[in-house]
Amino acid sequence: MMDKQSLLRLIENRLEVKNTKIKKMLGWINTKECKRKVILEMFGEEVQERPQNCCISCGIELDYFKETDPSSEQSLAAMDWKQELASILLMRERI
Repeated sequence: MMDKQSLLRLIENRLEVKNTKIKKMLGWINTKECKRKVILEMFGEEVQERPQNCCISCGIELDYFKETDPSSEQSLAAMDWKQELASILLMRERI
């Protein structure tokens, strides 16, 4: 069992780690550098080639990512898997 001082040190250390991570995240959010480059550097990697619509810092066309209207076929496919999953789960309840 931990004494009170050890527990307080443990909590303080954990808070320090969390605050450091929050500061890194805020630094990434506020950087003017390429977001992809900064993230890859965190993992020891480099950007080989920046893709079109790389990140908000490099320039991005949001229309590229807008959802188009799903076709009725896609809606049916989505409904089919949901119905299939429900039947599997209900079947297990019966067993």
